[in-house]
Amino acid sequence: MFCKNCGKEIDENAIVCIHCGCAVEKKPVSESKHTMGLLLGIFVGLIGLIIGVCVFPTGSYERETFMKGWTKGFVITLIIGLVFGVIYGCAIASLVGSMGY
Repeated sequence: MFCKNCGKEIDENAIVCIHCGCAVEKKPVSESKHTMGLLLGIFVGLIGLIIGVCVFPTGSYERETFMKGWTKGFVITLIIGLVFGVIYGCAIASLVGSMGY
């Protein structure tokens, strides 16, 4: 990677240029990786729901129990994911803000 100010080569992980002291512009974190993880999690959860619904006969105690447990687990997982997502987002925003970006 090269410094935008002086043009000299610097380390890929550098925050400032060691030659001129200019702040290095970092590329934003790719949103596609986060989106892909979210979609994969929802997809796997829905596949589990479909398999569970197909395995247990309609009106059976097992199906009712499965649906209650799956719904609780899915909602808890979504809430935990949202909480950690907000914490992660605030931490990254604070870090980027402290660097002067």
